[in-house]
Amino acid sequence: KLQEGYYSLIVVADDPTTSGMDYTPKMLQLDMTGQISGTVISDFGLCPGATVRITGSAELVELGAAPEGLYFVAMDACNGTQYQRDRRMYEAIDLGPDIIVVPAKVPITLFGVSRTYSFVIDNDGSYFYFQQGDFETIDVGKVVMERNVEVVRGLLNSTKSKVEKFGISGIEMKTELNDLDAAFAYLGLAELSLGEKSYTQCFINLRAAYVIVQDVEAVLEKTMSDLAFSPIPLSFLFVLSAFGLASIFVEKEDLKMASGLLTSLLFLGISYYVAPGWRLVDPAQLLVPSIAASCLSVGLAIVFPRVKRDIVTPFGIAFLSSLTSTFSLATRNLKRRRIRTSLVLTSIFTLVFGFTVFTSFRFQAFVAYGKPASPYPHANPPKGLMIVTPPGLASTPIPSCMVEALRNDPSVTSVAPKAESSPSCMEGRLTSDGGYSMTIRGAIGVSSEEAKMSKLDAAVISGHYLAEGESALLISERAAEQLRVSPGDKVRLTWETRTGESTVDFMVAGILDDEILEWISDLDGQPIRPYFTVEYGLRYYVSTENMVVLDWKELMELGLGSLTRINVQARSADDTVQLSVELARKWRYFVYASDGKEIKLFYYRKDPALVGSSSIPMVLVLVGLNVLACTLNAVYERRKEVVTLSLLGLNPSHISYIFLAEAILLAFIGGSTGYLFSVGMPRILLSLGGPGFLTEKTSWFWGVVAILMTAAVTVSASVIPAKKASEIATPQIPHKYKLEYIQTRKDLHKFYVHVPYVVSKLELGQFISFVRTKCWETQALRTIPEKMEFIKVLDESDQDNEVVKLVFSHSFAQEGSRAFRTENELAMVRSKGSPNYSIDLIIEIDMIYNFDSSEVIRRTTSAIRWLMLQWTASPSSDRWDFR
Repeated sequence: KLQEGYYSLIVVADDPTTSGMDYTPKMLQLDMTGQISGTVISDFGLCPGATVRITGSAELVELGAAPEGLYFVAMDACNGTQYQRDRRMYEAIDLGPDIIVVPAKVPITLFGVSRTYSFVIDNDGSYFYFQQGDFETIDVGKVVMERNVEVVRGLLNSTKSKVEKFGISGIEMKTELNDLDAAFAYLGLAELSLGEKSYTQCFINLRAAYVIVQDVEAVLEKTMSDLAFSPIPLSFLFVLSAFGLASIFVEKEDLKMASGLLTSLLFLGISYYVAPGWRLVDPAQLLVPSIAASCLSVGLAIVFPRVKRDIVTPFGIAFLSSLTSTFSLATRNLKRRRIRTSLVLTSIFTLVFGFTVFTSFRFQAFVAYGKPASPYPHANPPKGLMIVTPPGLASTPIPSCMVEALRNDPSVTSVAPKAESSPSCMEGRLTSDGGYSMTIRGAIGVSSEEAKMSKLDAAVISGHYLAEGESALLISERAAEQLRVSPGDKVRLTWETRTGESTVDFMVAGILDDEILEWISDLDGQPIRPYFTVEYGLRYYVSTENMVVLDWKELMELGLGSLTRINVQARSADDTVQLSVELARKWRYFVYASDGKEIKLFYYRKDPALVGSSSIPMVLVLVGLNVLACTLNAVYERRKEVVTLSLLGLNPSHISYIFLAEAILLAFIGGSTGYLFSVGMPRILLSLGGPGFLTEKTSWFWGVVAILMTAAVTVSASVIPAKKASEIATPQIPHKYKLEYIQTRKDLHKFYVHVPYVVSKLELGQFISFVRTKCWETQALRTIPEKMEFIKVLDESDQDNEVVKLVFSHSFAQEGSRAFRTENELAMVRSKGSPNYSIDLIIEIDMIYNFDSSEVIRRTTSAIRWLMLQWTASPSSDRWDFR
């Protein structure tokens, strides 16, 4: 008699004499709510069935492991009815996780299905046909490997087609083609292994080929992104340089605009022709930003020379006006000396052409080694190597077939895989038969050979270490005390999954010492315990009482984690190094190798290399000397012009800036234009049937590099001529603070410093008031430790010179740390008939504590220097306020 409620009834019919199930089981749902008494009748039918066991590896090459949540479905090919495994029903009738009951006497197709992947399992191209009561075993390894081979072959063909298209478009792809050739070789090895039914070796080679393809695809994606962006800055640079050429070589103002536009169109057309890689990008995506950048460049070339010209503010000439005036003068000078300008531009063209043609930038791949980021925390690390995925791919598991492949390697003596729940936090619970329970946050799975390197067996203080394939677990001593269990007792492990709660019973094989378990580390210096990631990707390692240790295969079969590292011991140290290099090169793994004394990290990397760069320094020197000679000659030719500009009111620094501005203009125009023609000439020669070659420097980055390189050379070569020009403008004015005299034995603490400024006779009173005001301001600021105190004014004039001395003190004090005080005189001397006073600073150290004398002099001189800069920068109208 059933009580009121809902019931699930499993109906099974089977002949015990047959090897498999004779009918497909069925689950009936009974609704007994609202019925006080009576009989419930359900009509159903069971179709003839057969039992199928699914074996073999279902690892997909894209994942490096079997897809999460993979299950198998049988479909009747006649009517499309699907039969899939119901976990509750199959567990109730005691059928294993690898068993599925399918219809008999009808054509059947099997499918492997997960949330993101699915594949077909057929019978060598036809349907399966089972007899009633049969028990068949189907190895999905062959089907999955055939599917993986087709996936990798398709990716390789597709990627190679893209690479060839990039190469035809003028983009250097030699390294990528070599990588793809290696990947095709691995594919060929995988096909041979598939024919020999060596599915493990097949998958290993396929995975290596897939990793290479992913690397090449990443390069193509980055190159395509660069191709989509390069036209924007290059269009801007080419149009701006075209207008710069027009401003220098076209005399009439009304023709400059038309010449600039025509030259811009010519440059843009050449750039599109010499960089056909841009044609790989969607034209709509390319056209709009290129036009916008060109228009911005045209607007800048038109508007910039006309903005805020000759605007003077109360604080002096406006910065933008000063900038436009400087470049306007520079452009005028370049235009007046077209032959010299053409000569310098030719030198710059030669530099850029040599750099672009004779050098080649490419990435070189190799296996590097070095010290690990985290040192091994104990002395004398165990001998062997440890395989892990790179940090950026920590969530990608290591294929389990790698374990079998390593065990088949004759140079390997021991293989110890470790699976773990990391980097996820496990929501689990461990319950004893006595009803005691505790929280489980992580689990690791190990093999019996784990003891050979990590010495995990040394932590067992009661019971025994796990045997290979043993369905048991190890727990810590603190966990055993909370659960009140001993070795041999039963515990129940419960954890949360995506579909609900799962429960498995285990026997406690052994109990681990908590301190030893916390002490054990892997070769990468990290604890052997599981972890989960918290905020900002930081790792939190699970405490010993909140973790369990299982067999690594069982942990993966239960879906509690994945294979994260493999410990390997080889026959010799040479075998260890050779195996480490092979693992890093072929599968891009991080390999920590130990010889018992130190640990080295082997890893695969690609470094940029500039081939042919040894010939560039000589070109740099020659072009720099040519620019220096031309600019220096121009300075001496323009001596009268320099003097005239000085008489008009330009400071020596302004005159220097004009020469530097000329160098910058030449560098920009020559760098961008030279880059365009140096990239275009080889392609033009090739298209005309002559000698030529393609180049990969069709990126905006190389255009900027060319401009910066030419700017560095031309500006560096123009520094000396600019300095000479400023000295022509002011030949007798010293430009540096100079320590005139060294202290004598009688006067050990007095120093004389010449100040390279003058004060006019008309502004002497204003200057004295200015110094007095600034000293008072430092006294008013209590927060700064540096003070200046104005003391008095002395007049020590004689028959030949007028001498006025400003006496002041300068002090610095940090409480309890260090201090000094100086008594100073700012001596201003004017000879009879001269309009200006020269300035000397006399410094006498009055008190010093924890300071060096040279530093005291430097600080006091810097204070006066800052004072003089403020006086020099202040407008004349403001100076008359200091009265």
